[in-house]
Amino acid sequence: MKNILLLLILMPILFISCLKDECTSTRIYAVYDPVYLHQSEFRKSSIELSESYPLEIPGKLYFYQNYLLINEQGKGIHFYDVSDDANPKEIVFYHLPGNFDMAINNDILYVDVVVDLVALNIQDIKYPKIVNRVENYKNNYIPEDGMHYAYSVRSNRTEVLDCSDPNFGIPFFFRNNREVFLDVALPTSSVAQFESNAGSGGGGVGGSFARFTISKEHMYTVDQSNLITWDIDGNSLEKIGTRNMGWGIETIYPFGNYLFIGSNSGMFIYDNNNPVNPTLVSTFSHATACDPVVTDGQYAYVTLRDGNQCQGFVNQLDVIDLTNIRNPNLVESYSMKNPHGLSVYGDYLFLGEGKYGFKIIDKSNPEKIKTVSYYEDIATYDVIALSSELLFIVGENGFYLAKVEGDELKIKSSILVEEL
Repeated sequence: MKNILLLLILMPILFISCLKDECTSTRIYAVYDPVYLHQSEFRKSSIELSESYPLEIPGKLYFYQNYLLINEQGKGIHFYDVSDDANPKEIVFYHLPGNFDMAINNDILYVDVVVDLVALNIQDIKYPKIVNRVENYKNNYIPEDGMHYAYSVRSNRTEVLDCSDPNFGIPFFFRNNREVFLDVALPTSSVAQFESNAGSGGGGVGGSFARFTISKEHMYTVDQSNLITWDIDGNSLEKIGTRNMGWGIETIYPFGNYLFIGSNSGMFIYDNNNPVNPTLVSTFSHATACDPVVTDGQYAYVTLRDGNQCQGFVNQLDVIDLTNIRNPNLVESYSMKNPHGLSVYGDYLFLGEGKYGFKIIDKSNPEKIKTVSYYEDIATYDVIALSSELLFIVGENGFYLAKVEGDELKIKSSILVEEL
């Protein structure tokens, strides 16, 4: 009996000891320091401009007329003239602190600036004029000292965690007054995804990670849980409707009379025949994962990936049949490495695999799509395909202008990031 009692006492100790001995893994986290700005610093009457600015951490893409806009995460927007696609030139850089998103309609550029939504008249690209502003559109919290969190910048510090740390294995976490700790195995674009909360008419074309879009002369934005409708007639900028969709809302993509909204648990389809009052048509649920969505009208294409703030564990492309828009059905799921943004044109699906590269996929048979070209050296976060002759590709290394010849990608020109 004594031996049995002794064994019962020692078993938990031995079990804990074994667990401790097995804890041998470590992960390195880069530290991002928070930047706070007083409202007087970002609520100025004019926009600070530079003739050029180094491309360091490219974010989202937007195409308008002959200009490609590239967000510099948390810093502002580059305007590149791409009328000569073999020789893109930066025309101007708008300094917009805390900026991650953008959309354009009839020469009015809508941007987030820290916690504000700002409308800029860009009829003359080099002389933007603020025509409207909605303060604190992201939240109702107004700090007494007027200091708002704007963005985070990578420091020269790193921290090594072992598997006994409660934050081990988490893609990112906050500590000490909003310091951000990001797993170095993740692309830097992941910072923008947790810091930030294709068009029609006189608008432009956004990428698959867009959170602002223009459709039917209205603007739609998504935050973590809502679809928000804005009246943008003339210089107006008025919130006219909010639809709560639960938590984890990520992206918005317009097509015809519908808005396709990606969340970390599924896809929502809204009918915006009445643009003032978009109504839910259907939902498609999937495993928890980050998921931009695009469509060609017949099928929707959704990427799911792991290793990010969505805590997902799958890497795949879902092809969804939209024949019955009220009951979308999964056609097939295809395994991928770490799929990010995507775009469609004709029989092609262009897909970014993050740090793993760029793929050209033949989607003519949705039940059996096939990768026809794969470029592991072109790290890709997002892509916009205006045609097979003009593709914009962006990733952690910079952006590329390209075209497709046969099934092969031909780079026309590129602007690469400058070393930090």
